[in-house]
Amino acid sequence: MLSRASSAMLRAARPRVRVPVAAFRSAPALREEAKDINFAKGDPDHEFPGILGSLGLDDWRVAVPVGVFLATPAVALDWFVANEESQLLFCFTLFVTAVYTQAGPSIYESLMGSVKAEWDKIAEAESKNVLRLQGDIAASKDKIEVLGEMDAVYDGHAAMVERYKAALLNEKKALDRAHYAKVLDAVVEMERSSHDKLYTSMVESATANVRAAFEEDKKLAKSAMDDAIATLSGKPPAQDVVSAQFASYMKSQKGKMPDDVAAAIKEDQENFKKMTEGMGITYDVGTNYNWSAMPVPEDQENFKKMTEGMGIADQL
Repeated sequence: MLSRASSAMLRAARPRVRVPVAAFRSAPALREEAKDINFAKGDPDHEFPGILGSLGLDDWRVAVPVGVFLATPAVALDWFVANEESQLLFCFTLFVTAVYTQAGPSIYESLMGSVKAEWDKIAEAESKNVLRLQGDIAASKDKIEVLGEMDAVYDGHAAMVERYKAALLNEKKALDRAHYAKVLDAVVEMERSSHDKLYTSMVESATANVRAAFEEDKKLAKSAMDDAIATLSGKPPAQDVVSAQFASYMKSQKGKMPDDVAAAIKEDQENFKKMTEGMGITYDVGTNYNWSAMPVPEDQENFKKMTEGMGIADQL
Protein backbone atom coordinates (compact mmCIF):
# COMPACT_ATOMS: atom_id res chain seq x y z
CA MET A 1 0.00 0.00 0.00
CA LEU A 2 2.79 2.40 0.92
CA SER A 3 4.61 1.59 -2.32
CA ARG A 4 1.49 2.34 -4.35
CA ALA A 5 0.97 5.57 -2.44
CA SER A 6 4.61 6.61 -2.89
CA SER A 7 4.41 5.90 -6.63
CA ALA A 8 1.23 7.98 -6.94
CA MET A 9 2.80 10.83 -4.93
CA LEU A 10 5.94 10.76 -7.07
CA ARG A 11 3.89 10.84 -10.26
CA ALA A 12 1.84 13.72 -8.93
CA ALA A 13 4.88 15.67 -7.75
CA ARG A 14 7.00 15.10 -10.85
CA PRO A 15 6.53 17.63 -13.66
CA ARG A 16 5.50 15.93 -16.85
CA VAL A 17 7.06 16.56 -20.21
CA ARG A 18 4.70 16.48 -23.16
CA VAL A 19 6.32 14.65 -26.07
CA PRO A 20 5.40 16.18 -29.41
CA VAL A 21 3.18 14.11 -31.59
CA ALA A 22 5.70 14.61 -34.45
CA ALA A 23 8.12 12.32 -32.58
CA PHE A 24 5.78 9.34 -33.09
CA ARG A 25 5.82 8.39 -36.76
CA SER A 26 6.23 5.27 -38.83
CA ALA A 27 8.91 6.75 -41.08
CA PRO A 28 12.16 8.46 -39.97
CA ALA A 29 11.82 12.20 -39.65
CA LEU A 30 13.95 14.55 -41.69
CA ARG A 31 16.96 16.31 -40.21
CA GLU A 32 15.19 19.65 -40.56
CA GLU A 33 12.26 18.38 -38.49
CA ALA A 34 14.63 17.09 -35.81
CA LYS A 35 16.08 20.57 -35.34
CA ASP A 36 12.63 21.99 -34.56
CA ILE A 37 11.87 19.48 -31.77
CA ASN A 38 13.09 20.66 -28.36
CA PHE A 39 12.97 18.44 -25.26
CA ALA A 40 14.77 20.91 -23.00
CA LYS A 41 13.54 21.16 -19.49
CA GLY A 42 11.56 24.28 -18.73
CA ASP A 43 10.39 24.80 -22.28
CA PRO A 44 6.88 26.27 -21.87
CA ASP A 45 5.80 24.77 -25.19
CA HIS A 46 6.59 21.19 -24.13
CA GLU A 47 6.33 21.16 -20.30
CA PHE A 48 3.22 20.03 -18.44
CA PRO A 49 2.95 21.65 -14.98
CA GLY A 50 1.50 18.59 -13.19
CA ILE A 51 -0.99 18.53 -10.29
CA LEU A 52 1.15 20.48 -7.80
CA GLY A 53 2.01 23.00 -10.43
CA SER A 54 -1.64 23.48 -11.35
CA LEU A 55 -2.44 24.07 -7.62
CA GLY A 56 0.48 26.43 -7.15
CA LEU A 57 2.30 24.09 -4.73
CA ASP A 58 5.43 23.71 -6.83
CA ASP A 59 7.04 26.55 -4.82
CA TRP A 60 8.46 25.35 -1.49
CA ARG A 61 7.54 28.60 0.21
CA VAL A 62 3.94 27.76 -0.41
CA ALA A 63 4.19 24.00 -0.10
CA VAL A 64 5.83 23.97 3.40
CA PRO A 65 3.11 25.98 5.22
CA VAL A 66 0.41 23.97 3.51
CA GLY A 67 2.15 20.73 4.43
CA VAL A 68 2.51 21.73 8.09
CA PHE A 69 -1.14 22.80 8.16
CA LEU A 70 -2.25 19.46 6.81
CA ALA A 71 0.26 17.36 8.79
CA THR A 72 -0.78 18.68 12.22
CA PRO A 73 -4.29 17.18 12.32
CA ALA A 74 -3.04 14.06 10.54
CA VAL A 75 -0.51 13.38 13.28
CA ALA A 76 -2.82 14.47 16.09
CA LEU A 77 -5.66 12.28 14.94
CA ASP A 78 -3.36 9.35 14.15
CA TRP A 79 -4.13 9.56 10.47
CA PHE A 80 -0.43 9.35 9.87
CA VAL A 81 1.69 7.18 12.16
CA ALA A 82 5.40 8.06 12.34
CA ASN A 83 7.07 4.65 12.49
CA GLU A 84 9.65 2.65 10.55
CA GLU A 85 7.54 2.49 7.44
CA SER A 86 6.93 6.22 7.37
CA GLN A 87 10.65 6.87 7.91
CA LEU A 88 11.48 4.47 5.10
CA LEU A 89 8.97 6.29 2.90
CA PHE A 90 10.51 9.64 3.78
CA CYS A 91 14.02 8.35 3.03
CA PHE A 92 12.89 6.90 -0.28
CA THR A 93 11.11 10.11 -1.19
CA LEU A 94 14.19 12.13 -0.24
CA PHE A 95 16.40 9.85 -2.31
CA VAL A 96 14.16 10.03 -5.34
CA THR A 97 13.86 13.79 -5.01
CA ALA A 98 17.63 14.20 -4.68
CA VAL A 99 18.29 11.99 -7.70
CA TYR A 100 15.66 13.83 -9.70
CA THR A 101 16.90 17.28 -8.81
CA GLN A 102 20.66 16.64 -8.74
CA ALA A 103 21.28 13.86 -11.25
CA GLY A 104 18.22 14.44 -13.42
CA PRO A 105 19.93 16.79 -15.92
CA SER A 106 22.86 14.38 -16.30
CA ILE A 107 20.54 11.43 -16.88
CA TYR A 108 18.52 13.55 -19.27
CA GLU A 109 21.61 14.57 -21.22
CA SER A 110 22.83 10.96 -21.35
CA LEU A 111 19.52 9.68 -22.65
CA MET A 112 19.13 12.57 -25.07
CA GLY A 113 22.66 11.95 -26.29
CA SER A 114 21.68 8.41 -27.22
CA VAL A 115 18.49 9.70 -28.80
CA LYS A 116 20.41 12.30 -30.78
CA ALA A 117 22.93 9.69 -31.89
CA GLU A 118 20.15 7.43 -33.10
CA TRP A 119 18.44 10.41 -34.64
CA ASP A 120 21.64 11.35 -36.49
CA LYS A 121 21.97 7.79 -37.77
CA ILE A 122 18.39 7.88 -39.04
CA ALA A 123 18.97 11.28 -40.64
CA GLU A 124 22.20 10.07 -42.25
CA ALA A 125 20.47 6.98 -43.62
CA GLU A 126 17.66 9.16 -44.88
CA SER A 127 20.16 11.50 -46.55
CA LYS A 128 21.84 8.55 -48.25
CA ASN A 129 18.45 7.30 -49.38
CA VAL A 130 17.61 10.75 -50.77
CA LEU A 131 20.94 10.85 -52.62
CA ARG A 132 20.30 7.38 -54.01
CA LEU A 133 16.84 8.40 -55.18
CA GLN A 134 18.27 11.53 -56.76
CA GLY A 135 20.81 9.36 -58.57
CA ASP A 136 18.01 7.08 -59.76
CA ILE A 137 16.08 10.09 -61.00
CA ALA A 138 19.13 11.38 -62.88
CA ALA A 139 19.72 7.92 -64.37
CA SER A 140 16.07 7.73 -65.45
CA LYS A 141 16.36 11.14 -67.12
CA ASP A 142 19.49 9.96 -68.93
CA LYS A 143 17.63 6.84 -70.08
CA ILE A 144 14.80 9.00 -71.40
CA GLU A 145 17.29 11.15 -73.31
CA VAL A 146 18.98 8.04 -74.71
CA LEU A 147 15.62 6.66 -75.80
CA GLY A 148 14.85 9.96 -77.54
CA GLU A 149 18.19 9.83 -79.32
CA MET A 150 17.54 6.21 -80.29
CA ASP A 151 14.17 7.23 -81.75
CA ALA A 152 15.90 9.97 -83.76
CA VAL A 153 18.52 7.47 -84.98
CA TYR A 154 15.77 5.01 -85.93
CA ASP A 155 13.89 7.70 -87.86
CA GLY A 156 17.09 8.68 -89.65
CA HIS A 157 17.81 5.03 -90.44
CA ALA A 158 14.31 4.55 -91.83
CA ALA A 159 14.70 7.64 -94.03
CA MET A 160 18.11 6.41 -95.20
CA VAL A 161 16.64 3.00 -96.06
CA GLU A 162 13.91 4.68 -98.11
CA ARG A 163 16.50 6.74 -100.00
CA TYR A 164 18.62 3.63 -100.52
CA LYS A 165 15.60 1.78 -101.88
CA ALA A 166 14.89 4.63 -104.30
CA ALA A 167 18.55 4.66 -105.40
CA LEU A 168 18.57 0.89 -106.00
CA LEU A 169 15.30 1.13 -107.90
CA ASN A 170 16.64 3.91 -110.11
CA GLU A 171 19.87 2.00 -110.68
CA LYS A 172 17.91 -1.10 -111.63
CA LYS A 173 15.71 0.85 -114.01
CA ALA A 174 18.80 2.37 -115.61
CA LEU A 175 20.32 -1.09 -116.12
CA ASP A 176 17.03 -2.35 -117.55
CA ARG A 177 16.84 0.64 -119.86
CA ALA A 178 20.31 -0.04 -121.27
CA HIS A 179 19.44 -3.70 -121.72
CA TYR A 180 16.17 -2.98 -123.49
CA ALA A 181 17.86 -0.36 -125.64
CA LYS A 182 20.23 -3.04 -126.92
CA VAL A 183 17.30 -5.37 -127.55
CA LEU A 184 15.39 -2.68 -129.46
CA ASP A 185 18.50 -1.88 -131.49
CA ALA A 186 18.63 -5.56 -132.38
CA VAL A 187 14.95 -5.42 -133.37
CA VAL A 188 15.59 -2.40 -135.61
CA GLU A 189 18.54 -4.15 -137.22
CA MET A 190 16.42 -7.24 -137.72
CA GLU A 191 13.66 -5.18 -139.34
CA ARG A 192 16.16 -3.52 -141.64
CA SER A 193 17.64 -6.89 -142.57
CA SER A 194 14.18 -8.33 -143.23
CA HIS A 195 13.21 -5.38 -145.42
CA ASP A 196 16.50 -5.65 -147.30
CA LYS A 197 15.94 -9.36 -147.85
CA LEU A 198 12.38 -8.73 -149.00
CA TYR A 199 13.42 -5.88 -151.30
CA THR A 200 16.34 -7.83 -152.80
CA SER A 201 14.19 -10.91 -153.31
CA MET A 202 11.40 -8.91 -154.99
CA VAL A 203 13.85 -7.09 -157.25
CA GLU A 204 15.59 -10.31 -158.27
CA SER A 205 12.27 -12.06 -158.87
CA ALA A 206 10.92 -9.13 -160.90
CA THR A 207 14.12 -8.86 -162.94
CA ALA A 208 14.08 -12.56 -163.74
CA ASN A 209 10.40 -12.44 -164.72
CA VAL A 210 10.79 -9.34 -166.94
CA ARG A 211 13.91 -10.78 -168.59
CA ALA A 212 12.08 -14.01 -169.33
CA ALA A 213 9.18 -12.05 -170.82
CA PHE A 214 11.49 -10.10 -173.15
CA GLU A 215 13.27 -13.29 -174.18
CA GLU A 216 10.02 -15.02 -175.05
CA ASP A 217 8.32 -12.08 -176.85
CA LYS A 218 10.50 -10.73 -179.72
CA LYS A 219 8.06 -7.92 -180.44
CA LEU A 220 8.23 -6.78 -176.83
CA ALA A 221 12.03 -6.93 -176.98
CA LYS A 222 12.04 -4.80 -180.20
CA SER A 223 9.81 -2.20 -178.51
CA ALA A 224 12.19 -2.06 -175.56
CA MET A 225 15.14 -1.64 -177.93
CA ASP A 226 13.37 1.23 -179.75
CA ASP A 227 12.70 2.94 -176.41
CA ALA A 228 16.35 2.58 -175.46
CA ILE A 229 17.57 4.05 -178.80
CA ALA A 230 15.15 6.96 -178.47
CA THR A 231 16.33 7.63 -174.97
CA LEU A 232 19.98 7.58 -176.08
CA SER A 233 19.20 9.94 -178.97
CA GLY A 234 17.54 12.37 -176.62
CA LYS A 235 13.99 11.78 -177.78
CA PRO A 236 11.32 10.91 -175.23
CA PRO A 237 10.12 7.33 -175.67
CA ALA A 238 6.54 6.80 -176.68
CA GLN A 239 6.16 4.13 -174.00
CA ASP A 240 8.51 2.82 -171.28
CA VAL A 241 8.05 -0.88 -171.93
CA VAL A 242 10.54 -2.05 -169.28
CA SER A 243 8.94 0.03 -166.49
CA ALA A 244 5.52 -1.15 -167.57
CA GLN A 245 6.65 -4.77 -167.32
CA PHE A 246 8.10 -4.24 -163.84
CA ALA A 247 4.92 -2.42 -162.70
CA SER A 248 2.75 -5.18 -164.09
CA TYR A 249 4.77 -7.83 -162.23
CA MET A 250 4.63 -5.92 -158.95
CA LYS A 251 0.85 -5.56 -159.25
CA SER A 252 0.53 -9.25 -159.89
CA GLN A 253 2.63 -10.03 -156.76
CA LYS A 254 0.68 -7.68 -154.43
CA GLY A 255 0.02 -9.29 -151.02
CA LYS A 256 2.35 -12.18 -151.83
CA MET A 257 5.81 -12.94 -150.49
CA PRO A 258 8.37 -15.24 -151.98
CA ASP A 259 8.84 -18.50 -150.15
CA ASP A 260 12.55 -17.96 -149.59
CA VAL A 261 11.94 -14.50 -148.10
CA ALA A 262 9.20 -15.82 -145.78
CA ALA A 263 11.50 -18.63 -144.65
CA ALA A 264 14.34 -16.17 -143.93
CA ILE A 265 12.08 -13.86 -141.94
CA LYS A 266 10.65 -16.81 -140.00
CA GLU A 267 14.19 -17.89 -139.15
CA ASP A 268 14.91 -14.38 -137.91
CA GLN A 269 11.76 -14.56 -135.84
CA GLU A 270 12.87 -17.78 -134.13
CA ASN A 271 16.26 -16.28 -133.33
CA PHE A 272 14.56 -13.19 -131.96
CA LYS A 273 12.30 -15.27 -129.72
CA LYS A 274 15.30 -17.08 -128.26
CA MET A 275 17.11 -13.81 -127.65
CA THR A 276 14.14 -12.10 -125.95
CA GLU A 277 12.68 -15.10 -124.15
CA GLY A 278 10.90 -14.02 -120.94
CA MET A 279 11.06 -10.30 -121.80
CA GLY A 280 7.49 -9.85 -123.07
CA ILE A 281 8.47 -8.80 -126.65
CA THR A 282 6.70 -10.39 -129.66
CA TYR A 283 7.75 -10.31 -133.32
CA ASP A 284 5.75 -11.60 -136.28
CA VAL A 285 6.59 -12.57 -139.82
CA GLY A 286 5.11 -9.35 -141.12
CA THR A 287 7.96 -7.43 -139.44
CA ASN A 288 5.58 -5.78 -136.99
CA TYR A 289 6.55 -5.95 -133.32
CA ASN A 290 5.03 -4.82 -130.03
CA TRP A 291 6.18 -5.02 -126.48
CA SER A 292 4.20 -4.73 -123.26
CA ALA A 293 5.27 -4.21 -119.63
CA MET A 294 8.70 -5.82 -119.60
CA PRO A 295 9.66 -7.77 -116.46
CA VAL A 296 13.04 -7.73 -114.79
CA PRO A 297 15.70 -9.14 -117.18
CA GLU A 298 18.20 -11.92 -116.71
CA ASP A 299 19.60 -10.71 -113.36
CA GLN A 300 16.16 -10.66 -111.72
CA GLU A 301 16.95 -13.33 -109.14
CA ASN A 302 20.17 -11.64 -107.99
CA PHE A 303 18.38 -8.33 -107.66
CA LYS A 304 15.60 -9.94 -105.63
CA LYS A 305 18.10 -11.53 -103.25
CA MET A 306 19.93 -8.23 -102.82
CA THR A 307 16.73 -6.29 -102.04
CA GLU A 308 14.83 -9.01 -100.17
CA GLY A 309 12.48 -7.52 -97.58
CA MET A 310 12.81 -3.97 -98.94
CA GLY A 311 9.73 -4.03 -101.18
CA ILE A 312 11.63 -2.88 -104.29
CA ALA A 313 10.95 -5.88 -106.53
CA ASP A 314 7.20 -5.25 -106.17
CA GLN A 315 7.62 -1.78 -107.66
CA LEU A 316 9.27 -2.99 -110.89
